[in-house]
Amino acid sequence: MALGFAVIFLSIALSIKSGIVRELLLLYSFAFLLFAGGGHVGQYLKPASYMLYLLSLSFFAITFFYNYRFRHLSRKASLKEYIDPLAGTGNRLYFEEVVKAEVESMERLGIRYAVIFIDLDNLKAINDTYGHERGDEYIRLTGRVIKENLRVDDMVARYGGDEFVVICSIRSCGEVLSIVGRLEEGLEGLRGETSMDYSFSLGFACYPDEGRSFEEVLSLADKRMYNNKLKKRNAKTNSPSV
Repeated sequence: MALGFAVIFLSIALSIKSGIVRELLLLYSFAFLLFAGGGHVGQYLKPASYMLYLLSLSFFAITFFYNYRFRHLSRKASLKEYIDPLAGTGNRLYFEEVVKAEVESMERLGIRYAVIFIDLDNLKAINDTYGHERGDEYIRLTGRVIKENLRVDDMVARYGGDEFVVICSIRSCGEVLSIVGRLEEGLEGLRGETSMDYSFSLGFACYPDEGRSFEEVLSLADKRMYNNKLKKRNAKTNSPSV
C-alpha cells in the first residue's frame, strides 16, 4: 500500500509545474517509498528496516511541517491587510511578512526561483500632467495585468509607489523568459487601453544561479531593471527630433 501511495504522489507531482506544491508531493512520495522499503528489507535485515522506517518518519515530519507552513502563509496572503487597495496585488507588508517567509521555505526545499522587478517609468509625470486619479488608474491597470499573466503560485507585491516585485518558482533560469515574455506582452498591451503615455522597465534574476541569497537576487533584478530604464531614457534622448 505504501508503495502505491508513493507512485500516486509521484505521478501527481510530475504532472504539475507549481514549485512548492510539487516539492511537497515529491517529499511525500519519497517518505512512502522509504516506508515501503522498510517493510521489504525487514524480511531479510531487521536493523536496516528500522533505519528506513526512521528515515521515512523523518521525511513525513518535515513534509507535514512545510505543508502546514505553506497553508498558513497562503491563508495570510488573503488577509485585507496584505492587499494593496490600488493595485490589487500584495502590498509592502505582504512582501516583508509573507513573501520573505515563502522564499525562505523555497530555499530550504531547494526550489529555484526568479525575482522580477517592474518599474513604471513615468508615474510622476502622469500624476503631474493628468492628476492623481489618472495615476491611480495607471497603477490599477498595471496590477491587474501582472496578476492576469502569472501562475497560481507566483507572488507579486507592490514594492513601492511605482515598483512591483514578482517571485516565481522555476525549474531552470531559462523558464523565467517565458514568464517575462507574458508580462511584457500584457503590459505593452496597456498602451492601447489608455490615452496616457504608458511605459515600464523590467529586470530579473535567478536563484541560485545568479545569487546565493534573496537579497542578492533582488538587488540584481533591481539593478538590471534600472539599467534597462537608463537605456530607454538614453535612446529617447539621442533619437532625432521630428
